[in-house]
Amino acid sequence: MTFAMVVNGETQTLTESEILSKLYDPSREVRAAAEGLTQGMQERGRTFTFITNTLVYDKAVNDRLTHFDHPEADRHLSDEVDTETVHTMIDACAAHFGTVARYYRLKREILGYDRLYHYDRYAPILLDEETMSWETARATVEEAYTGFATEAGGMIRRFFDERWIDAEARPGKRGGAFCAGITPDRHPYVLMNFLDKKRDVMTLAHELGHGIHDLFASGRHFLEYYPSLAAAETASVFGEMLTFNRLLARTEGSKAKLSLLTGKIEDIFATVFRQTSMYRFEQDLHAARREKGELPAEKVNAIWQRNVQAMFEDAV
Repeated sequence: MTFAMVVNGETQTLTESEILSKLYDPSREVRAAAEGLTQGMQERGRTFTFITNTLVYDKAVNDRLTHFDHPEADRHLSDEVDTETVHTMIDACAAHFGTVARYYRLKREILGYDRLYHYDRYAPILLDEETMSWETARATVEEAYTGFATEAGGMIRRFFDERWIDAEARPGKRGGAFCAGITPDRHPYVLMNFLDKKRDVMTLAHELGHGIHDLFASGRHFLEYYPSLAAAETASVFGEMLTFNRLLARTEGSKAKLSLLTGKIEDIFATVFRQTSMYRFEQDLHAARREKGELPAEKVNAIWQRNVQAMFEDAV
């Protein structure tokens, strides 16, 4: 998919990854213009609504045939965690949504806005945020991992030297990022879209954390090769924080440090609180589909908005 974004009367055609990156632009006009993403999604809304209903119904059929008593049960079994523990964690996160709202009220004051709109959530504190080249990003991540352990740094270098990373943003390429572990006798691959932002360096470090995990697991039996989700994310978030600390130590000036710290806080919110709100959205979506049948787009949107807005309260 591509999307149209209009700035100063000029129309740009962008991929999903490219237009999402505009939400981090220092210019409020550019961030607001990224609403072209919403327009593009709405134009395909009928198809997306049909796909969503089909997937959710298919899940209900599978749960019935395999005797899972609620939609999350098979995922928890796969992740080797029990439902009670997960729900305790989810409830604890939701009980502290006020922390997120408090932060965004403060950010609104720092930016000097009367109101903070959803396209302002990721606005940088600095108007001239430093960009980072691919070469600088590679050096930063390598230094961070090597500083922790020489062996880890050596593993990281293999991903670059042996070309196991697809980081170029281009038409037709999917958005997001992941590390794909294949089998114990094959090396893993990393996919991401590098757009010269510091947050892209964090993404690179995160996925390479998964990559190191996969390389360490290469000596295991096939049935022991793939980690559970909770175990897998431990290595990646650890590597991400190693790299963040490296960047913070190299950053000069209080405003630059504040900008870096606020970006990290927002990433943590996305990892913890936003995932919690999305989990609750899926819970409500599956329940509504099973109770009421096929859901119109407006109903799906309302379920989404209710759960995501709960995290921001009146701050956004």
